[in-house]
Amino acid sequence: MPKPIDTGLETVLARFTVTGTPEEFEEVLREQTEFLQVQDGFARSTLLQSLRRPTTYLNVSWWHDEHAYRSVVRSVPFANYVFGRLMKLVKGDSERAEPVLAGSANDAATASAAVAVTTFELHEDASPQDFERTFKAHADFVRLQPGFVAHLLVRLAGSPRTYVNLGWWGEPGDHMAALATEEFRADVRAMGTVAEVSGDLMRVVIDAAA
Repeated sequence: MPKPIDTGLETVLARFTVTGTPEEFEEVLREQTEFLQVQDGFARSTLLQSLRRPTTYLNVSWWHDEHAYRSVVRSVPFANYVFGRLMKLVKGDSERAEPVLAGSANDAATASAAVAVTTFELHEDASPQDFERTFKAHADFVRLQPGFVAHLLVRLAGSPRTYVNLGWWGEPGDHMAALATEEFRADVRAMGTVAEVSGDLMRVVIDAAA
């Protein structure tokens, strides 16, 4: 993904734990993606697989508006995919998210092989403004790191005190190198004062646009 998706688009995060085989699950997701690519309102989707837990996946899709998304997922063909095939292979759930902040490296043509997915659960006494201000300072630093491609910070629509950041990197090693710097660790400590932080490093399995 050369640069973050337009922050004006509807974002949907779907988390899956595969109970069948990863290969069969990925084949079903490829077929589902091909179906979505020709639907009105669909913009893009990316399927990610955890490097540490290969049965854990995150599918991120972007839509031009909420109505387009709901029209497709409530359609009979989509239901046939989900209930006829997908749910036999996974346990999962999905959540709409509101884009908050995006940024990319100067070299927007850089390819991406890894995505760092970080979840922030705000502490009870922290405000969204506190967190977003702290995160922006961190994002300004990360944007300058070798191998960084882009990031997109979203807030879950159903849990407005939960944020998820998607950070695209050229290679897993690029992210690990940035993570090892004292500046990165200091930023994580600062964000830890306003939120509970957890993360995973994932590989790009499918990346498809309309």
